[in-house]
Amino acid sequence: MLDHRCRTAETVNLRHPKIAQHRAVRLMSVVPLAIASLMSGSTAAQDLTPDLSGNWWRTEDGSGNTGRVIAQAPRALSEHGEALMAVFDPADDPAVRCEHPGAVRVILSPYPINFLSHDDYVTITYEEWATIRTVPLTEQDIDPDAPHAVMGHSVGRYQDGKLIVETDSLTTGLGRSSGFFWTSEEATLIEEYSVVEDNTVLMLRMSLTDPVMLDEPWVIEKRWVRYGGELLDFDCILRERP
Repeated sequence: MLDHRCRTAETVNLRHPKIAQHRAVRLMSVVPLAIASLMSGSTAAQDLTPDLSGNWWRTEDGSGNTGRVIAQAPRALSEHGEALMAVFDPADDPAVRCEHPGAVRVILSPYPINFLSHDDYVTITYEEWATIRTVPLTEQDIDPDAPHAVMGHSVGRYQDGKLIVETDSLTTGLGRSSGFFWTSEEATLIEEYSVVEDNTVLMLRMSLTDPVMLDEPWVIEKRWVRYGGELLDFDCILRERP
């Protein structure tokens, strides 16, 4: 797969044919926070709701490096996970066939992302793989009977100045951070997004739990800064093996 940012492209096409359509989810309204003082209510609500909207990409040091992982724990593979990765062939990467590699790979993508906040849901758009997530803001749990999907099914909430997103019902995927690693259909994700440094830096703390592939949750932290450019169109180039 060629690096799509090595060539000129147009604004992202959100109807990429390779991406499975997410199941429609009924959006739930957020219950307003009870604020004792009407005078301070608006300010308090803003303090508890991070300003995530906008495009995010490069690191703040001007180096041109893309999405920056700042901390990650070693992956504690299960016996089954170790056996699978021992025989892993990079040619088995779904991306080689222009197939979506799964949620973990996309969430940790080094390319630009976009957040758009609404009253009762948040959309997250990833340039790589032209993927859009719609995260309803609700206190309800995810439907346990929801069919598995490439990005799973997510619910979100604001808590302590962060956006917390919980995801399950994922399909098998292939993550990539300090090497490749498979994720199973039993995997679940918890993502915590916050903004710091006067709303100029976006922070992510993600925890992956996978009882099939991991003996304990794997935690990774990443950061982006606000990006004034556009998300580009994503085209995967299918190349035949020699």
